This record gives sequence, structure tokens and C-alpha cells, in this order.
Amino acid sequence: MSPELDHQLSDLAGKLGVSVERLWSVLTRQAFFEGVYDLFRAGLAFCFLAACAAAGWWYYRRPSQAAPPFEGFDRAGGAAIAALAAFMFTVFYAESLRYALTEFGNPEYFALERLAKLLRP
Repeated sequence: MSPELDHQLSDLAGKLGVSVERLWSVLTRQAFFEGVYDLFRAGLAFCFLAACAAAGWWYYRRPSQAAPPFEGFDRAGGAAIAALAAFMFTVFYAESLRYALTEFGNPEYFALERLAKLLRP
């Protein structure tokens, strides 16, 4: 740890009334809980993607003589909206999964990142 970071960390710990070691251990342990939360978010995004895929599969597999659920809603428009939603939630899923892996695999990085946010003026 650099002397400047150590000085800022000890100032923050002093303001909070805890030792530097205690502050560091709290931040590294918090990484586990943040990782669990991010895995939960990734799971929700995956479930949403699966539901969208199932709904799209059902919509395209239904008999052609069945009445469309919405007048004026064609398959091309539905495919474009579904592709956009799938892209957005895939990005959300990938981001949540990346954060979770970082927090589980490298809690010190999470702690340093959180400290940088706390110490920024």
C-alpha cells in the first residue's frame, strides 16, 4: 500500500473510530455479499432472457390462422424489440456476472475500488 493511501485510509479510519485493519477487513468481507447480490441480479436477468425466448418461441410457433394478440404488431417489429431487449439484458447479465466474479475472486480489488470512491473529494 502506498504511503499516501495509507495516510488517507488512517484518516478515514480515525473519523469512523475504527482501526485501519478493521476497516480493511470490513471492506474485503463486504465483497462476498456484493458478489452474492450481483449473482442474484445476473440470475434475474438470465430468467428474463429465458422468458423472452420462450415467449418468442411460442409466438412464432403458434398456428398462422390464430388472431394476432395485438393489431398492427407484425413479426419484424416484434423481432426488433425482442433483439433490443435481449441485447440490453445480455449486457446487464454480463456486467453483473463480471462484478460477481471480481468480488469473489479478488476482494482486495473491490475494497480498493470502494476506498477510491470514499476518498474522492
